[in-house]
Amino acid sequence: MSPVTPRTRWSIARAIVALSALVAGAAVYVARPGAVVVTRWIPAGARASARAHLGGALAALPAPVRGVLPDFLWAASLGCVLGLVWRGKPASAARPWLAAGLALALGWEIGQAFHVVPGTFDPLDLVASLVGYAAGAWAGGVRLDDLRVRRAAAPLGGPSTSAAYCVRPESTHEEVP
Repeated sequence: MSPVTPRTRWSIARAIVALSALVAGAAVYVARPGAVVVTRWIPAGARASARAHLGGALAALPAPVRGVLPDFLWAASLGCVLGLVWRGKPASAARPWLAAGLALALGWEIGQAFHVVPGTFDPLDLVASLVGYAAGAWAGGVRLDDLRVRRAAAPLGGPSTSAAYCVRPESTHEEVP
């Protein structure tokens, strides 16, 4: 059995953060009064019990926070999981998956605006999803600098900028046919 490295410990801790955010977001939905679309499958008695146990804690939060908290937490969970999966991988491979995750996090709320997805559109939910996803991806280990598109500049006095260049590890520029 291989030893547990600090990196493995951090990965486990980040996975626990992602799972905790997902569970907390679900708990907020279950504890809300009324049957939210995502909780209709839960028996009414179980929802009532959850409200009895969690309702007081939720009532202590300001109403705007209560409203956006599940969206923030679920988007954070998604961002954290994708961050864990793509941390340390080439940016060219990670970018499309991270963009797809962001599209999913924001698309759910945007879909509600166009009545494609059940629920009520709220611009604050959209902002909470964006901030939550970014925070989750950061917690998962993704850094903005890792995803930046880097372009090689044409050498001074070299061919026109319309030619394509690639950067070699030794920092020489070569024209690509």
